[in-house]
Amino acid sequence: MWYRLVGSAVEHAVASYKEVNPQDDRAAVVDFGELFLKQKTSEEEGTSLGEMLDELDTVMRDYFKAPHVPAKAAGLYDGEFIAKELAACLNEIVPLMGVETIRGFLFQKIPMSAKLSPRTVGMALAAYVDKWRVVGAEKLVLRVRPLNKANVYHVHREPV
Repeated sequence: MWYRLVGSAVEHAVASYKEVNPQDDRAAVVDFGELFLKQKTSEEEGTSLGEMLDELDTVMRDYFKAPHVPAKAAGLYDGEFIAKELAACLNEIVPLMGVETIRGFLFQKIPMSAKLSPRTVGMALAAYVDKWRVVGAEKLVLRVRPLNKANVYHVHREPV
């Protein structure tokens, strides 16, 4: 609808101006169809769920190896984490490599400097539980299990 009302008129006006003033180097033909296609392509180049899940798994494994990080909550296995631990990781002053990808995907409209609560992190993760994506030769899925009134998350990997 917008294109029919505005876009086509702008394209026509620019083309007409360019015909009348061929010497004007600043005048360029506008093609909104091409611009919209470029915009859609750039949006698809953003972080995908698969990339975020891959980074989430890597970042959380690296986070628990850091010397300043307290021990995991009791009852967690390798690769598992609770929202409180992910929130602490995402809120670190000097974030690990990959944190920006996770925050950019889960919290697009929240500034990187903003502190995230465990509840906010848990709600964001809940939207992607059991959603899978293929990354390379692996299928990645965010899984959850209950443990003592908390949800325990992990990224499950399986070959395609």
